[in-house]
Amino acid sequence: MSIIQVDTLQKRDGSTFPIGKIGQIVYASTTTQSQSTSTSYATTGFSASITPSATSSKILVIANIHYQIFGNGADSDFGGNFKIVRTVSSSDTDVFIEANPTPRTYNTHSGNAYEFESYNMTELDEPSTTSACTYTIHSKARNTNNRISLSQDNAVSTFTLMEVLA
Repeated sequence: MSIIQVDTLQKRDGSTFPIGKIGQIVYASTTTQSQSTSTSYATTGFSASITPSATSSKILVIANIHYQIFGNGADSDFGGNFKIVRTVSSSDTDVFIEANPTPRTYNTHSGNAYEFESYNMTELDEPSTTSACTYTIHSKARNTNNRISLSQDNAVSTFTLMEVLA
């Protein structure tokens, strides 16, 4: 095994590389099913927590969600949305909100429709705190004839949180 040690990396023009540092990484996964018919954002219960080491740190939030949408076969407009919420000391902040609703093309079975999907969310958050930050996935159904189910059929959904040091 070899070890390379340097004090500074330089480009050919003499300037240095802007090298960021990862302070810590938190990884969480779930196969726990969470179903909702709410048309307002509601927690799925899937979360991960990280405590930044400095107020200048940023948190790279990566969520990979596997879910299933169910709809009444008579309803042609069904789907859902996701968002990530950061909670610090009982104060919630939306970190990421899905701009577009999930697709509207679904398989039909016995008068009902369903679709297995995955959705990835990535956001560089600036919490400006050294308090514990809990990031939680929230979902909502497009209308009252819909049901959105996180980790349906034991699909694995994941959260990765990385502290990027200043």
